[in-house]
Amino acid sequence: MTTPTRPTYPTYQADTYLWQGEEEFRCGWNFSGTFNDECAITHLTEILQANEAGEEVFEDDNGEEFQLNGMTPKEFVTFIVQDEGAAKEMYGTTWEISPGKEVK
Repeated sequence: MTTPTRPTYPTYQADTYLWQGEEEFRCGWNFSGTFNDECAITHLTEILQANEAGEEVFEDDNGEEFQLNGMTPKEFVTFIVQDEGAAKEMYGTTWEISPGKEVK
């Protein structure tokens, strides 16, 4: 019996932005995956989980100001990716992943 393997995705240099109101949260972590909701949720969740654990993931060292509004990082990210309009209206939160060149 063989174990299924996870697909290998390309990795890109990336700038990831989250905004809450006028506050910008910028992270320079590389992005691995295809450009779909599932990969965006994975990438953003990893960033916010690290932020919750006290890592300095945002370039302006303002992570303590990021609000999850009573949700876990995964719940919050899933909401803001799958319903961007409601996330902006309810929490003033928007996001963007800007990929650069592929990392070899």
